[in-house]
Amino acid sequence: MDNLPLDHSSAIADFRAARKKYTQKAACGRNYVLVKKLKLWLESNGTDGRSQASRLLDFAYRKRSRHRPVLPITREILCDSHNGCLLVFCILLELDRGHLIDEFLRQDLCDKYLPINLHSLQEKAATMVTSDSKSLANGFNNLQWQFCPVTFDMRRRKFGADFILPYHKKDKINDKGATAQLWQVEVLEEFVGPYLARALSKDGEDGKYNDTNDGLGPRYHFALKTFEEHNNSLFENEKDAFLALCGQPGMIQYLGDYEHDEVRSSSTIPHDITSAMQIKTTTSNIILEYGDFDLDEYFMEFVPPVHQSEIKSFWECLFDVADAVKHIHHLKVNTEGRTQEFNGWHADIKPDNILIVQGKFKLADPGFATFVKKKRINPEPKKVVTGGTEAYSAPERWQSISGRWAGAVSQTIDTWSLGCVFSIAATWVVLGHEGMRQFAELRRRSILKLIEEQANSPLLTPGDYFHDGQKVLADVISWHMYLRSVSRKSDIVTCSVLDLVDREMFVGDAGRRIKANELCERLDQIRSQKQTEAPALPKAIMEALLVLDEAPLKPAMASTAHTLTMPMESPTIVDRRQAQKLALLGAPLKMTAGRLEYLKSELYRLYSSDLVIPFEMMAQISRNYTELDSSDLVIPFDRMAQISKNYKELDRSGLAIPFEMMARISGIYDSQLNSSIPARNRNALENISRSSGYSNSALNSGRLTRNRDPLKKTARSSGYNKPDYKSNPKV
Repeated sequence: MDNLPLDHSSAIADFRAARKKYTQKAACGRNYVLVKKLKLWLESNGTDGRSQASRLLDFAYRKRSRHRPVLPITREILCDSHNGCLLVFCILLELDRGHLIDEFLRQDLCDKYLPINLHSLQEKAATMVTSDSKSLANGFNNLQWQFCPVTFDMRRRKFGADFILPYHKKDKINDKGATAQLWQVEVLEEFVGPYLARALSKDGEDGKYNDTNDGLGPRYHFALKTFEEHNNSLFENEKDAFLALCGQPGMIQYLGDYEHDEVRSSSTIPHDITSAMQIKTTTSNIILEYGDFDLDEYFMEFVPPVHQSEIKSFWECLFDVADAVKHIHHLKVNTEGRTQEFNGWHADIKPDNILIVQGKFKLADPGFATFVKKKRINPEPKKVVTGGTEAYSAPERWQSISGRWAGAVSQTIDTWSLGCVFSIAATWVVLGHEGMRQFAELRRRSILKLIEEQANSPLLTPGDYFHDGQKVLADVISWHMYLRSVSRKSDIVTCSVLDLVDREMFVGDAGRRIKANELCERLDQIRSQKQTEAPALPKAIMEALLVLDEAPLKPAMASTAHTLTMPMESPTIVDRRQAQKLALLGAPLKMTAGRLEYLKSELYRLYSSDLVIPFEMMAQISRNYTELDSSDLVIPFDRMAQISKNYKELDRSGLAIPFEMMARISGIYDSQLNSSIPARNRNALENISRSSGYSNSALNSGRLTRNRDPLKKTARSSGYNKPDYKSNPKV
């Protein structure tokens, strides 16, 4: 076997195939290598049973004299976890200089130092046995960037133009008011550092997902906010705001930032009209949690909630934004055990700055946020703030934005803006997205009417504000009255929110307007309002709705819409109507806001009540039947009743259940089963005691001998009858 010739050509051919397989094109158009996957391939065995790395070493040194039986570097050294040089070896193989790998290692040019500075490469290459050291250094430098793409983590970094940002996908979301560009980016798991991965893990989920279509494995979604060089001051302000608010509930989370030198054609640079040429520019970027929708998009994508629980759930999610505003207004920053307090202003609260992240509503875009150190005596802090959106601004803030007045404003500009959001949200809950459009048109008409009345010296410009320059529009209050009159009888939350908006948020005098901490208290009161329990939906209806909401379907007829709506030479009115009808029927079904969570909760409750013994309970009973005491087992009262009622084997067997456990089952503990226990609960305890064979007279007489047989029967009847649990109760 040792005398067989080595197949060098197949080794390098296999390497080139693997290199191609594990190379991806980044969103910028440059290629990068899936390093971990390529390394795994190099350490795997080929068809001849030898590792790919060993086969490639033989190829690299194929011209070495046969009289020198030992290679200058071994596979173990090449693949060493700390000082290995697999990637350096791959680069040299592509340059057809694989035989220099031992010299690179001798110069301490290994994987952990990639990318290697060009000047250092040139110096060290000059000492190697090669005919053209400069060509080697330049070639290595050009290729090495593909093998060391950026790994994103929660620290600030600056990347030169040579660095490759491994965005697998990059799609523009929008231009944020001409100050920045917002992108949705996708990054494969291996290029997300451990700190960032931990930051994305919440509520038991790791934040990543898999696309089985491409076979590239798990990846993450982020939002990327990019500022051009001339907007660097805005970037610094927003970055500082995010850092200050990091970890605050209800806020979109900052996940890191970086600067990147880019070389572009001048035609791609905003505001540049010079002739096309390569120009270097530096962008500043903030990495953020990705929101599936902003609130505007959410209102368009989802059907308003219908059931009482759905409506309450929606509002409770939106109330979280008020908590975020409160934390901005009263910011506490802890630095190395020292707490500093600041007053803050968000200054741009509006629907498209509220994002939905994994079902939670979060406040975003603190680009115009301002903070000042809190003073001991300052009952109502004021500050001159910049930016904002006219339509959602308070009267005093609107005058500043429009250039009429540039005075300091109080923090209640944010509670007015949040009132605008609540007003629009209430309109959507009651009337849907069409109602929102009608409401916006009503406000525009009201403003135009006021402008006509102020023909000589108009204070306003056309728009869809909620105020007349000083106080809330009368038509807005009338619209709210209209919403109350047509809202569902079971919906008391929306009406309560409208009352709060009208009385305390839409107040023209900023000094009398409700403050954020008081607002949160009022919203908590609305949360805790008792509502008449609405009758549950039939189980079959809930199951059908759950299927539709989990996977919205298109009607079967939609598949024929294309052929039926093809343009004709002279379509009739009937043809046009039919085409419109089919287009509507072919539209995908929309999900109802809050319904998925409600249905899952209700169905889980129903399914649980149908089970005689839940799996988890059976596991506890089965493994603890030798020590069935109150320290090992807590069974909810209703489930214990089910056991007693439905499993006659237990009823007849005389199963011993200690009094302490009975107390825990019902939530009552009393050393004597006396009259101080409510009759309903006392009777329930006595019934369970009798049905289990644990007579009332024996309740305090100690723990009687356990009877294992009925428990084994119950285990068998539930399907949970594993040998391990019978032979070793402590497994």
